[in-house]
Amino acid sequence: MVMWTKGVEASIYEIMKGKNASALKEYLDFSGKQIGAMIKLVRGSLKGQQRMAIGALIVLDVHALAVVTNMIKARVENINDFEWSQQLRYYWELL
Repeated sequence: MVMWTKGVEASIYEIMKGKNASALKEYLDFSGKQIGAMIKLVRGSLKGQQRMAIGALIVLDVHALAVVTNMIKARVENINDFEWSQQLRYYWELL
């Protein structure tokens, strides 16, 4: 979830700076490919705990994919837009 937050924020900042208007769409495509790779893992030969752990990660990533899809539909273009502000975000901070 930390990496998801970092990736989405980086995409929004690219939009804000005018560098890439479709940065969120590109992140959505990247996320979809990651989910596809995890699905291939689950379909392979895994132990029970491994399958459950990856299954849980897939559920989280599918939800994150839906969030990004909604942000694209809402035309999020700023880090302070409500569609992004309302999300539970995780950050790695060194104390």
